[in-house]
Amino acid sequence: MPPFKREDYVTTHEVEISHLEDHIHVTPGEVLVPLPDLEKNVKRRTFFMNFTHVIGFLIGLPIAYPILRYLMKPMYAAFDNQWLNVGNVSQIKKEDVGVQFEYKKKVKEVYMPEYEVEKNVWVVRATPELLEKVYQGKDEEFRDSKGTVIWTNKKEIPYVAFSGKCPHLGCAYKWRNHKALGPVFLCPCHLSIYDAAGNVLDGPAPRALDALPVRVSAGGEVEIIDMEFKAGTKAQVRIV
Repeated sequence: MPPFKREDYVTTHEVEISHLEDHIHVTPGEVLVPLPDLEKNVKRRTFFMNFTHVIGFLIGLPIAYPILRYLMKPMYAAFDNQWLNVGNVSQIKKEDVGVQFEYKKKVKEVYMPEYEVEKNVWVVRATPELLEKVYQGKDEEFRDSKGTVIWTNKKEIPYVAFSGKCPHLGCAYKWRNHKALGPVFLCPCHLSIYDAAGNVLDGPAPRALDALPVRVSAGGEVEIIDMEFKAGTKAQVRIV
């Protein structure tokens, strides 16, 4: 009887063939059954398994695509560029002084009910010298996600508005009198310091305060477009 190769066989305890163990070395009670070729050819088996998965994916894609598109739609929603009334310029008593305007804004997050949040913006009635520090002789344009200009802050308009969030980590900051630097914007969390033009004087802040689109009506009503920018980056990247 020709010699057997054990690796070509699988074992089972359910069938016993008499005297088989006399010809090959096996444990009594086992019987060797030839292993099917398909079980030997693992690569071929894996190919057909993966091929089946691909076919299933292609069949399910037309069904899944509309669902995924619906779920991901809020991620690509356009920015809200509506003007918000935050108060009247009568609140500003002095030039080159930061004045906080508090307001409420309705927010609609992904798949959540609409709700109101309390926010704030700092407005400065700037002298020509301060305006030069802010704009450096150039108007400041604000664009939407498609690159279209939605508003331009004119360099000669004396009112400047800054986002109420520190560019370092998004903390709230205040207008304070610094012993050495005089009146400044100060973030108490990590001690970033800005002058009245929003420029960084000290601390870990990576960029100046974020200016916002601002306009003042004939009646003195201050309106802004509420924008939020990514914190901790040198470049100004709008996120809301």
